[in-house]
Amino acid sequence: MKKQLPLLMFLAMISFSLLRPGLCYGQKTDADAIPVYNIQAFLAEKLSSSSEAGGVSANLSQLAFESNPTLVISNGKFSLWGGDVPVVAAVDVASLEYLFKEDPGFEQIQLIRIILDQTDFDLKLDQLDHFKNLKYVFFVASFDLCPESPGNIACETGMVKDLFSGSAGQNDLMVFYQVVHHQ
Repeated sequence: MKKQLPLLMFLAMISFSLLRPGLCYGQKTDADAIPVYNIQAFLAEKLSSSSEAGGVSANLSQLAFESNPTLVISNGKFSLWGGDVPVVAAVDVASLEYLFKEDPGFEQIQLIRIILDQTDFDLKLDQLDHFKNLKYVFFVASFDLCPESPGNIACETGMVKDLFSGSAGQNDLMVFYQVVHHQ
C-alpha cells in the first residue's frame, strides 16, 4: 500500500488539473485570480514607491478622483459629462446590464465606477470584453461592506470579490473599492 500512495497522489493531482485547467502553470482562469484592493491603501503605498508603480497610481488616481469625460448610466438612462469621448463609465447596480451590450461609446473607457446600493449581484467580467481599453473596475459603497467589522480590509476585500465572476479576458484588470461615509 505504501508503494501505491505516491501513484495515487500523482493520479489525484493529474485529475484535479484536468478538472480545473489553468490552475497549473500560473494561468489566470477566473475572478479569484484578479486582485482586489482598497483604493486608498493602494494609492498610499504605490505613490511612494517606484516610478512605474507611481505612474500606474497617478493614472488610477486621475481616473478615479479627478474630472474626466464620463459616461453616466443611471436607472437605465445614459448621459455624458465633461467631454465627447468618455474614459470613465459610472453606473448604478440597476443599470449593470447595459455594460454587457457593445456600444461605440465604450471604446475609450479605462475605468468603470460601480455605485453600490446593494451587494446582491454578479458582475460577469467576461461580458466586458468589448471594453478594449478597460484597466480598472472601481466599486464605491456608501455603506459598510462588513457591518460587523467596519474598516476591516480583509473582510471588505472578500465582500468585493463576491461581487464579480468570470475572467478578465484580454483585459489585464485591477479591481478597487472604496467605502464612503456621507455625513
